Amino acid sequence: MEKIDAKLKPFDELRKRAEDLLSQTVEEPQSTGENDVKKLVNAIQVHQIELEIQNDELRRAQLELEESKQRYADLFDYAPVGYLVLDLEGVVLDSNFTGASLLGVERRHLLKKKFSDFIASEFQDVFYFHRKSVSKSRTRQTCKLQLEKKDGTPFYASIESIAKQDADGNFLQINTTVTDIDTLVLAEEALRKAYDSMEEVVEKRTIELVKTNKKLRRELKHRKRTEKALLESEQRYRAVVESQTELICRFLPDGSLTFVNNAYSRCFGKKPAELIGHRFLDQVPQEDLEKVEKHLAAINRENPIATIKHRAKQPDGAIRWQEWIDRAIFDDQGRVKEFQSVGRDITERVKAEQALRRSEQRFRLVADFTYNWEYWIAPDGNYIYVSPSCERITGYHPDEFMRDAGLFQKIIHPDDFALVGRHFNKDLLCRDTKSLDFRIRPRNGKERWIAHICQPVYDDNGQFVGRRASNRDITNRKLVEEALNEAQKDLERRVEERTSELKTAAKKLKTKQKELLRHKAKLELVNKDLLETNRAVSVLARNIDKNRRDAESRFAKTISSKILPLVEDLKKAKTLDSVLLGLDFLTANVQDLSNDLTGKINLLASLTPTELRVASMIKKGQPSRRIADKLCVSWHTIKSHRRNNRKKLNIQNSAINLESYLRSTMW
Repeated sequence: MEKIDAKLKPFDELRKRAEDLLSQTVEEPQSTGENDVKKLVNAIQVHQIELEIQNDELRRAQLELEESKQRYADLFDYAPVGYLVLDLEGVVLDSNFTGASLLGVERRHLLKKKFSDFIASEFQDVFYFHRKSVSKSRTRQTCKLQLEKKDGTPFYASIESIAKQDADGNFLQINTTVTDIDTLVLAEEALRKAYDSMEEVVEKRTIELVKTNKKLRRELKHRKRTEKALLESEQRYRAVVESQTELICRFLPDGSLTFVNNAYSRCFGKKPAELIGHRFLDQVPQEDLEKVEKHLAAINRENPIATIKHRAKQPDGAIRWQEWIDRAIFDDQGRVKEFQSVGRDITERVKAEQALRRSEQRFRLVADFTYNWEYWIAPDGNYIYVSPSCERITGYHPDEFMRDAGLFQKIIHPDDFALVGRHFNKDLLCRDTKSLDFRIRPRNGKERWIAHICQPVYDDNGQFVGRRASNRDITNRKLVEEALNEAQKDLERRVEERTSELKTAAKKLKTKQKELLRHKAKLELVNKDLLETNRAVSVLARNIDKNRRDAESRFAKTISSKILPLVEDLKKAKTLDSVLLGLDFLTANVQDLSNDLTGKINLLASLTPTELRVASMIKKGQPSRRIADKLCVSWHTIKSHRRNNRKKLNIQNSAINLESYLRSTMW
């Protein structure tokens, strides 16, 4: 504000001089008739002052806009990562100082040049498809390129781009960030080669140990699973790093934040307004606070950019690792006036590095504490590695083998020296695994047997880099084999004697077996007859039981559905004809029950109560019209009942008289 007031001071003096001049030139009105003119003059003067105040406010706003514009220009120019503005053909329209510095050219010489001129030939297609993807998509696109500086120095860079559109949705330009990841790529490549080399050594050693020790095989399988989990964890870390949006902030030397982007706000779970004005050091754990303060204090004009890794507290209380690239912005006197930082979350990478170190330590422990005598000999005959187990088997310390490459040949038993010599001379460059059992004379002079297995070792380029071998003490096994040979000879003699006795007993058993088979055939015939009889009795019993249940069900159904309703009708009958007709129906249904119980065929059971009444009246010789009058239905309905009765009573021949048939069939 002091700077703004200083710039506005000449305008204040000019306004004061104008007011003094106005007071000297304006005369006091002489008559009361001029009061309106006086009021008008005062109003004009007030309006003039208001216009001057508004003009002052506009000048202040303009100065603030210029300062804000300069602030964001500094944010663009002095960012610790390269910012480029490209057209849709990849021509550089604008760049910050960091972008020009990464490419090794001055900023003014970079403009109007194609960005592809700085891309290695094998990555030209990658950038072409990246640019096409950006122009078609409305989201951020990233890729990894190998760039070449003006002097030809190659380096790897991470490219992140997004297209800028006008109000109609047409793409105008591509905004791109360039981050130097050469150190990270080289470190990853070194870690990958070290990991691949270690994995190859472990895999070969595992194959050898599996053949000799079951317990160690289970441990190696567990280690395989651990390696797979480590690889999956490393892949997850890489995916997180590639998709993570960078955190950008600016802060004063005392740590007070002056600017944060949305990614920074999301990371710490607050809005930008809640973060600006507060110290970012509040998110740093106490144990890392001193390291961060020393890191910031070490940044100066000679070293304006520095990188640091430290932990940060999250809104949920969790602690995560972050990597920050800090750049200082200096004033005219060379003092730091502000810092600009770009950060990313590296928690997964830190965990992966820790896991890799633990894995490497475990592999070293497995090699040093293996039970067998392991060694790796170089093409020139000198030892690269000798496991401590050699001292248990030979009595010689590993350092003695490292100093004397011929010590191994010196302790070979004289009777086996020629055999071992042929093995080394013939199988030295063979790619297959070779094995051999021979004797040695340890330091104590007691003869020992060892099982030797070896194979050549090649690097990624197929270059022979030595031979790996494993020697296992099998002295006790050899002694056991000799004892087993003697025991086997004695066992063979006893087996021959016992075989002769068993042959005699076998003949007697065959004779007895034939007699038993004859008795068995007779018993099977008797058993078959009994089973058939039992099945017939079971079927008969089930049928009798089913018929009884069906008869009981039909009996109960007939009483409830036919007889009981007829009894109720008899109770309500008022004429003799109604009583006689009801008795006929009742007699017919009782006769049905009797037929059912005695097993006779009952065709009348299929008739409905109404059809049964019609059949009873037809049997008595009553005509259809009289039946219709008594039942209070139409003559056509009675004719329909007649047809139904013939159909249900199975009277197919129309010549048969229904009345005669019913008299012969019904009660």
